[in-house]
Amino acid sequence: MKDFFGYARFINYKGDSDYLTEMSMAALERKKTAVAESDEEFTNYMDDIFTKPVSLENELDSWYLLLWKIQVSLELYPTTLVQDSEILIKHRDDPFLTYNQMNCIRLRFNDKVILESLKQTGINVIEMSQMSRRSAIEHLLENPLLYKRAMKYV
Repeated sequence: MKDFFGYARFINYKGDSDYLTEMSMAALERKKTAVAESDEEFTNYMDDIFTKPVSLENELDSWYLLLWKIQVSLELYPTTLVQDSEILIKHRDDPFLTYNQMNCIRLRFNDKVILESLKQTGINVIEMSQMSRRSAIEHLLENPLLYKRAMKYV
């Protein structure tokens, strides 16, 4: 997920290219220091640039990109999450699928659960971005279950 958000933040970056160069150089220096202090390999220092939010606008654009990719992914499945759930319940009561078919449906079901959790998290994050900091914190404290399930994937 971190890699995807790094990518999303990069392609949605609308800031000054000089600042982007400064961020790249700083990431390079951090990586050089980390390599010198440990046996770590010198790879992927660019991944460090966009691992943290750049700005609220950039973060929102990244969440909108994620929501769009989730929607496209969900539309590629021949069934919905609800339909897969119904198939799994029906099969439990009256087995009609082969072992492999059942496992494929379980896998597809779990993929959709993850996508739907991320989708709900994105919607909630976008809603919270329109709140004051205090209201957003209160919202998080009042609704911990809304985010708990999805945080495994974020």
